[in-house]
Amino acid sequence: MTDISLSDSLLNTEDDLVRENQKLKHIVSKLMTRVEQATNDRSPGYVHFERTIVLEEQIRLRTRHLQEALDALNATNSQLNERTNQLRAARDTAQIANTSKSRFVAAASHDLLQPVNAAKLFISSLENTQLDERQGILVERISKSFQSVETILGALLDISKLDSGQAALNISEFGIRSVLDGIRNEFTHQAQDKGIRLDVILCSAEVRSDPVYLRRILQNLVSNAIRYTRSGRILVGVRRRKYSVEFQVSDTGIGIAEEEYDRIFEEFHRVDKQLISDSAMGLGLTIVKRACDMLGHELALRSTLAKGSTFTVSVPFAKKKVKAKVEQEISFATPPLFENAIIMVAENDLTVAEGMEHILESWGATPVIVTNPEQAFSQIEELDILPDIFLVDYHLDNGENGLGFITGMRRKFGAIRSIILTADRSPSIVKEANKQGVFVRYKPLDIRELHNLIANLISPSA
Repeated sequence: MTDISLSDSLLNTEDDLVRENQKLKHIVSKLMTRVEQATNDRSPGYVHFERTIVLEEQIRLRTRHLQEALDALNATNSQLNERTNQLRAARDTAQIANTSKSRFVAAASHDLLQPVNAAKLFISSLENTQLDERQGILVERISKSFQSVETILGALLDISKLDSGQAALNISEFGIRSVLDGIRNEFTHQAQDKGIRLDVILCSAEVRSDPVYLRRILQNLVSNAIRYTRSGRILVGVRRRKYSVEFQVSDTGIGIAEEEYDRIFEEFHRVDKQLISDSAMGLGLTIVKRACDMLGHELALRSTLAKGSTFTVSVPFAKKKVKAKVEQEISFATPPLFENAIIMVAENDLTVAEGMEHILESWGATPVIVTNPEQAFSQIEELDILPDIFLVDYHLDNGENGLGFITGMRRKFGAIRSIILTADRSPSIVKEANKQGVFVRYKPLDIRELHNLIANLISPSA
C-alpha cells in the first residue's frame, strides 16, 4: 500500500514538471514571437534607440582614436620644440661665431692696412726718384708684392662686410660707359703682360645698381678670367635685353667642369692651383656671388672644358634718363697748381705721416704734419694762412676722429676742403662724411687717384 502511494506521488510530481516545462516553453515562445515582431516592425522608437546605440559606439571609438592622435601629436610637438630649440641654439652660436669672425677679420685687416699704406707711400716716393735699372726693378717687385697683399686684405674685408651685413648699398642710376672704361684701363696692361688680348666693348646704356659693387663684380670676373687663361682673348661686353643689361665676361681659358659650377663660388676654392699666383686666395668669385645676391642681380655661367667660360650678370635698366657727367683726369705729372699748395696732414701714425710728407713734397706741395686739433690750430696761427687742403686720418689719438677734427676746423675757419683717409670700411663713416660734404678715401691709398682728387679740389677748373 505504501509502495503504491509513493509511486503515485512520484508520477504526480513528474506530471507537474512536464506541465511546468510546457508552460515555460509557451511563455518563451510568446516572448520570442513578440521580440521578432518588434524587430520586424522597426518602430521609430526602436530605430532611434538602435541608432543611438550605434552612434554611441562610433563616438566612443572615434574619441579613442582622436585621443591617440592627440597624444601622438603632443609627442611630435614636444620633439619639434626640442629640435627647434637645438636649431635656435646652433643658429645663435653660428651667428656669434660668424660675427666674431667678421669683426676679427675687419679689425685684423684694418691693423694690417696701416703699415701697407705707409709702405705704398714710401714706394711711390721711391718711384719718383732717380733710380738705376736694377733699383727700378727691385722697387717694381716690391710694389707688386704690396699690391698682392693689398688685394688679399681687400678681399678679406669685402667678405667680412658681406658676411656681417655691414655692406652699405648706394643704389643709383648711372651710365655704364665709365665703368667699362675703368675696367679696360685697369686690366689692359695686366692682360698684355700675360700675352692675352683684352677687348672691352663700351656701351652707353644706363642701369640701376650700386656703382661701386657693380665695378667690383666686373673687376673680380675679369681678374679671374686673366688668371685662368693661358692664351687667347678675354671679351667684356654688354647685351641689351627687354628689361635689363647683361654684362658678359668671356675668356678662352681652361673652362670649368659642370660639376664644379656651384663649388667655384665657395670660399677659397680654386679650379687649377698650378695656374694661379700665391696672391690668389679663391675669394674673387665668392665676392661676385654674394654681391650679386645682395644687389638682386642674376648671375649665370656657361663653360666648356679647355675652351673657356662666360659669366653673365643681369642688371636692370635705369628708370630715368641719366645726365652725363664729364670727368676730367689730371695728369699725374706734377702740375703747376701743386706748387706752393699748403696741405695739412692730420695723422697719428708717424710712419704713415712721414710717407705722406714725402709724397706731397714730390708733387711740389708743402705738407704740414699734425697729430691733433691743438697742433693744427697752433700751426695755422704760426703760418698765418689757412691750408688749401686738409688730409685727415679718421682714427686719431684720445678717442678723437677725423670728422670731429674737420668740424672743429670749420667752426673756427669756415668752409675748408677736406678728405678723410681711413682703413676703416664702416658704412657709418661714409654716411656721416657725405652729410658733412667730406670726401673719403680708403687706405692703402690709390696714389694716382688721390693726386687727381687733390688737384681737382685745389683748382676745380684745371
